[in-house]
Amino acid sequence: MRVDPFNWLLRGLLGFELEVETPLEFMSVELVPVFVVNSRPPSFSLSGRDDVLSRQSDGIGALAGTSIGLGLWPGGKAFKDYVFRVVFTNYGFGYKATDDAGVFDQASHVERTLYGMFGSVTRYGAFTIAGGIGLGVDLNKEKRCFVLEAGRVIATRDCRDQEFLIKLNRNADTVADLTGGLGGVQIIGRISLGVSF
Repeated sequence: MRVDPFNWLLRGLLGFELEVETPLEFMSVELVPVFVVNSRPPSFSLSGRDDVLSRQSDGIGALAGTSIGLGLWPGGKAFKDYVFRVVFTNYGFGYKATDDAGVFDQASHVERTLYGMFGSVTRYGAFTIAGGIGLGVDLNKEKRCFVLEAGRVIATRDCRDQEFLIKLNRNADTVADLTGGLGGVQIIGRISLGVSF
């Protein structure tokens, strides 16, 4: 069982990584439920813009969803040395953009991603440190952009680019891409601390 303190502090997402060895000793299965613990995390305002954006879970309470992964350990034994992972995530989030006058934009998006990850695990008795980096592809091809219609800026799903936008000001001069802005490709990293039983 592990937690990733950096995603918790920077992104406001607390994931509990629960991983077990399968009867095949070189393979493990991982389940990671993710909870939204900070609706306005520091990562939302890293670019220096006003902090108008907030995120909530679209799941049960703070639970946004879970991921399931398969770990392959080239050394022949789970939880020793290096691991290759294949992971499927399904996290539902609701986003709101708010200023002094109230909410001016909101959207819901399900982050459904398939990614491969290379990582390692080091054990110190019952304690573990795990890390990894991976590359994923967005499987939920939802689109959202803005068009000018009858003098008003409105949201539409009929977009040319693969992006899911939310306004960062009322007239949509500034927007944020909730899919990360890499055309559906995501770079994922984690460093986790935990214990083994």
